[in-house]
Amino acid sequence: MNSRRTMDVDLFSRLAKYRPTDKKQSVENFLTELIAHLLQKEPVIRAAFVRRLDRGYAKEVSSEQVSTQVSTRSRKAKLSGLYLDLVIGTEDHEIIVENKVESPLTEAQLNNYLEYAEEKGARVAVITKNFNRVADECGNPRFLGQFFWSEFADAWSKIDGISNEYLLSGVLEFMRSLGMGTVDPISEDELKAHHRWLALSDKMRRLIQDWGNRKIDPLTFEQCRGLKYRPLFESGGHLGLGWCAPEERTPSSCSFWYFLGFAYNTGGWSLRLDQREEPECAAFVGVWPGNADEFVEVTRKLCPRLISNDFQLVRSEDRRGVFLARRRGLRSFLGSSDQRSAVAGFLEDAHNEVMASAELPKLYEAYLAGAAGSVPPSHEEL
Repeated sequence: MNSRRTMDVDLFSRLAKYRPTDKKQSVENFLTELIAHLLQKEPVIRAAFVRRLDRGYAKEVSSEQVSTQVSTRSRKAKLSGLYLDLVIGTEDHEIIVENKVESPLTEAQLNNYLEYAEEKGARVAVITKNFNRVADECGNPRFLGQFFWSEFADAWSKIDGISNEYLLSGVLEFMRSLGMGTVDPISEDELKAHHRWLALSDKMRRLIQDWGNRKIDPLTFEQCRGLKYRPLFESGGHLGLGWCAPEERTPSSCSFWYFLGFAYNTGGWSLRLDQREEPECAAFVGVWPGNADEFVEVTRKLCPRLISNDFQLVRSEDRRGVFLARRRGLRSFLGSSDQRSAVAGFLEDAHNEVMASAELPKLYEAYLAGAAGSVPPSHEEL
């Protein structure tokens, strides 16, 4: 078996407990298990990790001394039943590692860990994505300090003696996806990238404006109360035109979109690009309802024609959004003798199908009946 291309079954068993759902995003637990597996499988990483946390600790730490989700026992009621993210045993003492990516670290929480550490003769370290004032101001002698995942990612990317590069690169890529991975150096080609992007976005903007001015009737959905036409907007990695609701909100905070245009740098609240780094033409109805599972079935029932005519019924990356989408990579238009007409034709065909189906107003009414759902916070973040 090729160890560079496979990971142990036990890793997937551990991670399966923390797979994200509509109700819960278990990023911290997921990352903890992934890091623990890496520490257990890679002695060089494990030694460097402990050495960094415990000020140069040089004694060997075995893989069996790495544990996750450890439940505490104590004579003090408040210290029993605590769940320690990661515990590393050394010959001298245990190191309790608290992992913070999204949730805050409170003073009470840290004090409980430190009091438990005092009872057991252990040490406590906090590893975070972002600066935490509680950890920064802690002067307890049992506290090893505040560390940052990005620092570990950077150090691990340069370390030698790794037995499974595939495992390490997967961990680093996951950390990068959370905004705490390595930062690649700027290349000479990238110095010109901004101007190239400006040129491309200007062409997309002019194309969508020209097509919209000629082909789109702003009053098309005037019977849909609260659904407002936007002749041109750019939001969350989308550049185009369409209708959004609620009408009093900006597109970035709306929870119903009928969009025609280009997608180029979408977030988790939207659809993942087919080609991750390349823009695409997109026509979609996107809804962020209160209950995405139920709305999938509602959409399937109300929109059979669109689904049977190349509109895919899909979920957003974070599973909160429901989409009926027809998409095509912008690269596929490069060989067209008349690119502008080819792109416009793709969008026009999709729009004509939406109009002919008469299914969008039905879906919009179902959206309104569901109290408009919830607004994905990542709209605003992008």
